[in-house]
Amino acid sequence: KQIILPHEDPAEFEALEAVVLEQCQPATDAERLLVDDMVVSRWKIRRIELARAAWLARDLRARGHEDRNLATAFALLTPEIQRFEKYAAAERRVLEKATRALRLMQEDRIAALQIKAKAERAQSPAEPPRPASMDRPKQAAHSAPLVSDALEL
Repeated sequence: KQIILPHEDPAEFEALEAVVLEQCQPATDAERLLVDDMVVSRWKIRRIELARAAWLARDLRARGHEDRNLATAFALLTPEIQRFEKYAAAERRVLEKATRALRLMQEDRIAALQIKAKAERAQSPAEPPRPASMDRPKQAAHSAPLVSDALEL
């Protein structure tokens, strides 16, 4: 399926994708698929907004009303503008659904990792506290005292 139309700049799509990837940081293939859905939906919303603006500008020029506000009001009530709004709303729903699903998936993944880490900590045998003298490196008989040893003297 072609996402980028011939007149669109692939670099702009890639820049959008890079921003969304950086913000969402998908960790699994499933999360990446949702991010891809988000990028494509956002790209389509952008396309619809650009097309709507171009159509509206052309319609306003064709109407030639002296009152630009009145001409805009008439243009905004046309079936064509209503279709643009309908398509944009559908893509916004896709974007919101993918965003919600990604958030839930990431929350579940993080919760599962936290549960796993907690279980691993509970299963590992507790080490008895070691005396402080065992933490110090042993000093060779011929070496100079450590700076920490000198401070204790």
